[in-house]
Amino acid sequence: MYLKIPVNFYQKFEIRKLSWKNLDEVMAFVIKYYSPRSPVGKIFRERLEETQAFDVLRLKDKLKNSICFGGYEKGREKIIGVNFGTIHKDVMYSPCPTAECLKDMSALPLSEQFFQWFEKDLLERLNVKKIMLSELSALHPDHTGKGIKEAFLKHLVDAAIDMKCEALVGSAVSLYSQKKLEKLGFSLLKEIKYSDWIDPRTGKKPDLNLSPVHSHVKIYYIPV
Repeated sequence: MYLKIPVNFYQKFEIRKLSWKNLDEVMAFVIKYYSPRSPVGKIFRERLEETQAFDVLRLKDKLKNSICFGGYEKGREKIIGVNFGTIHKDVMYSPCPTAECLKDMSALPLSEQFFQWFEKDLLERLNVKKIMLSELSALHPDHTGKGIKEAFLKHLVDAAIDMKCEALVGSAVSLYSQKKLEKLGFSLLKEIKYSDWIDPRTGKKPDLNLSPVHSHVKIYYIPV
């Protein structure tokens, strides 16, 4: 895995493991920097309030049940990035965080229905029993290109090894993120055009907001 982290990265930044006690700061960061900037909500034409509400529910689940990392500048307590790693084993369980949604898939945002459908067979495709899925990756726009996302992936790989996972897996929803993972040495596992998906609620293809950059979603993996 090719991770180009600047030589002096850890002199300027640090990656900390997060827990439930970090809920308030991470929630504020996700609402401000993850939900509005995520292309998925825009692709599925979801209202920002709907995207934010579900992201908060998902965040609460991840802080309880996932490996969570936050990025910080040295000597400062303000979070500048987050990345989560969720363990899946034996049979992929639904990542939906509320009992209500588990009972009624139609209560989920359309984008979440899509990803639950798209990610449900990863273990079978890889022919493994345990993987870590990289999720909810977000970075403050002032800190892009400084090696923080690469540092997150390094920490996720180390955590996956500690948890005896067989692969680190991640979805790439845009052409830019796909090229990034390929450059880092991830291999393509599966892909689909957004426009080929059928909405289970209607039995029809939904009206999506697509572009040449956001036309396919791909899932990549790297053995650990």
